[in-house]
Parts: sequence; structure tokens; C-alpha cells
Amino acid sequence: MRYFIFSKNDKRSSEAKKILNDNLLKLEFEEDENNPELVFTIGGDGTLLRAIHKYIYKLEQVSFIGIHSGKLGFYCDYTIDEIDALVDDLKRQDYKIEKIHLLQAQVENEIYYGLNEIRIESPFTTFRCLIKIDNQNFEHFRGNGLNFATTFGSTAYNRSLGGPVIENNLECIVMQEVAGINHNIYHSLNSPLVLEKSHQITLEGSFKRAVIGFDHRYHELNDDVNSLTILLSERCVQFIRMRQVAYFERLKRSFITD
Repeated sequence: MRYFIFSKNDKRSSEAKKILNDNLLKLEFEEDENNPELVFTIGGDGTLLRAIHKYIYKLEQVSFIGIHSGKLGFYCDYTIDEIDALVDDLKRQDYKIEKIHLLQAQVENEIYYGLNEIRIESPFTTFRCLIKIDNQNFEHFRGNGLNFATTFGSTAYNRSLGGPVIENNLECIVMQEVAGINHNIYHSLNSPLVLEKSHQITLEGSFKRAVIGFDHRYHELNDDVNSLTILLSERCVQFIRMRQVAYFERLKRSFITD
């Protein structure tokens, strides 16, 4: 099997990378950075996201396994001290593939993908837009921006904004305001909105000095952009799950202390 190890550059992660790499070569795996079938990430959730975006246009051929050595490893199944257990599990080849749908935003001829979220923000001027859901007018929004999260990303920026944490098997899109302006002249829902996965959201307005963020990446929008659409993509990220870690156990270990 062709593989690549995507790692943080700190000392502990680099040491773990060498140990894992030596073991994979003993299993007669073939290291191939350009066309891997399996990508191991050593770090945290940020490392995992960077690896996914490195292979964003090859996701149909790649699966991911996360090893936690960073600050937050919500979706990593192994810790840095469990390399031996990971290698043993690889030998058994007893695993399931979990597929997580990406969000996608289309801006003119460009398509952007986000695993956690896609956000439209204007840090310098008030952002104004008409929000349509399935081509029907929903509301006029004014504020700093809007965040659209997957269930996978509901524990990320969405949670920081006060949005709901949603269990993985409930496929949906969460729309959350970023510093919305609400008073007796301007009104919007001013609450998180959870949308069933088939809906398409269209934003129409002025995007002057606005940026589109997709996970850890961003792009400045052209001043002449006047609309964009957001929906749950048919494209997926594939995770190999060799050990079953309950969703609520992940929540507990990441956000709750005993």
C-alpha cells in the first residue's frame, strides 16, 4: 500500500514519524507523497486539516488516520504513545471506512471546500447580504459575517460562536451569524439554524473587502462578486477507523474535564 506521513515539525511528532515510518516499511508499505492511498497525520486536528487540503483533489483515492500529539485531537483515533497498537491494527486489516461530506462554496467559477466550515467575513466593513434557501428569500443579514459548519466541524469555530454541537451521523449544515446587527431597524434570526443536508444556501449582496474562509485557509473575494452558493458536497473525506471511539467519549476527552 502506498502511504505518506504528514507530521508537525516538533520533536515528539518527528520522533513518532520516524518510528511509524520504519514500521510501515517493515510491512512492505511504499512511501509515496504524490499518490498515497493512506495518509497518516501526526499532530492535532489542525495537522489533519492541512493534510486533507494537501490532497483535496485526490480525496477519492486517499484515506486518513489521525495520531494525536498536539493540543486538540478530536478526530484522531490514536495518541503518539500508541504507535505499536496502530501497527498491530494495520496488520489485522480489520477496519471500517467513515465518510464525511465536505461543504462546498461556489463563487463565480471557483469552488472552495471545507471539512469543518466555510465562512464569509468582512473584518473591515459591515457585511450585508440577502440569504436565500433553495432560491426562496429567507432574511437580510448585517454584521461581521456568516459561518456554515458541517456536523464534523460543529465542535470547531461553530462551537466558539455559540452554535450547537451535533453528532456525526446527523448530516446537516449549521448556519451561524458572526456578530450580527439586530435592533429596531435591522432584524435577522440571530440564532443558529440547522438545515437538512439537501438545502442550498445562496448569499446575494456586496462582498467588497470580504474574505471566504475554508477551514484554516482563506481567499479575498473580488469586489465585483455579488453572489455565492453553499451546499453539502457529494465529495467526501475518508477516515479509516480501526478502533471504535464513541462520539461522546471524543467530546468528553476534548472539552470536559473530570
